[in-house]
Formats: sequence, structure tokens, C-alpha cells
Amino acid sequence: MSSLSSTLENILQRYQKNTPPELCELLETTKKNVRKMIDKEKEIENLQLFDHLVPPSSEKSEKVEKEERKVEAEIVVEVQSTVIEETFSNDIPICGLFPITEDEWKLIPSTTKGRLTLDLVNGFIKIIDELLAKKSDYESRYFKLNRADKDKVLQWREYETKDLVGRKWIFQDDVTEKLPQQDKYPFLKYGMNCLRHCKKIEQTRRKGKVIIIAQHYD
Repeated sequence: MSSLSSTLENILQRYQKNTPPELCELLETTKKNVRKMIDKEKEIENLQLFDHLVPPSSEKSEKVEKEERKVEAEIVVEVQSTVIEETFSNDIPICGLFPITEDEWKLIPSTTKGRLTLDLVNGFIKIIDELLAKKSDYESRYFKLNRADKDKVLQWREYETKDLVGRKWIFQDDVTEKLPQQDKYPFLKYGMNCLRHCKKIEQTRRKGKVIIIAQHYD
């Protein structure tokens, strides 16, 4: 506004002699009004009416951001803990082959169990259940599989006789491949007998291969 007042004053001084009195008077009045506006603006600035709208200092912002990051980190840790807990507490079998209960375990003769534990035998059951689910998944997605997996499905079909159609089954060799070396012999020697005793599986043989058929599944 000060520049506007200065401009009007320059115009007035420059053209005052050649300008009608009415116009000079108008310019003078305008200049005074502009000066009043400038003075009013300065008064408003001195009142500091807008100081409360000044943004917080950078130090305060950094403190707030630090607290927010801390809260976010705590939330992430809490969510991760919940996921881990839910993942490892979920014992529902994928393919419906449920673990042996303690009551069932007590009914198995010691000569059948050997040195096996209930946890180890249920570990065998879990592997069998997962392999059954994998086999079912491969069979349902045959045309989307790679060449090696398609060959696996074709091998299953080659061994699938009429009495196996519609039933859940896998090769015994597939299970032993998944087991640690120290568990392979106990599974073959005692594990299979325990599973048959509890009627979790049946066992048959086709073309030199032992086939495990699940009895308890949905």
C-alpha cells in the first residue's frame, strides 16, 4: 500500500499544474485514504492477532513424530506377535487327518510304539496331511503346473486303480523324503503300525510302491 500512496503522490506533483482542480482534489483525497489504510494495517500488525496461528517449532514437531513412530512400532510388534501365536496354535489339519489323542495313544501296545512318542507320531500325521493337501491341489491345477509337477500328477494317475479313485492317498516314499534322516527308520518300523492301529491310515501296494490311504478326512 505504501507504494500505491507514493505513486499517487508522484502523479499529483507531476500533473498538478495541468490538471483540473477537481481531479487534484480527488487525487489528494485518495492519497490520504491510502495513508489511512497503511496506518490501519500497521495497527493490526502491532495487535499480534494472528500469533496463535504460528505453526509449532521444529523441536516440538520432532518430538511428536518420535512419539508417533514409537506407537507405530509397538503396534507392529503386537500384530506380529498375534500372527505368530495364531499360526503355531492352529492344529486343525488341512486335509482332515486329525492327530492321535492321548487316550488313543494309551491303547497302542508298547511293542507297536517302540520308542516313539506321541508328538513324533503326530508329526508324521501332520506331514501326511500336508502331502495329501498338496496332491489334491496339484490335481486340481494340472493345466497350470510346470512340466515336472505335471509329470508327478501323471505318475499318481498311473497308480490310481479303481479302488483308489475318490480316496485320499500318497506314496510312502513321499513321506520319508520329508522326514529327517533320524526319523525315517522309526516311521517305517513303528510309525506306520501306530497309524494303522489307530485307523488313521490304510496301507496297500501297487507296482512295487507302498501307498498310504487316509481313513479319517473330511
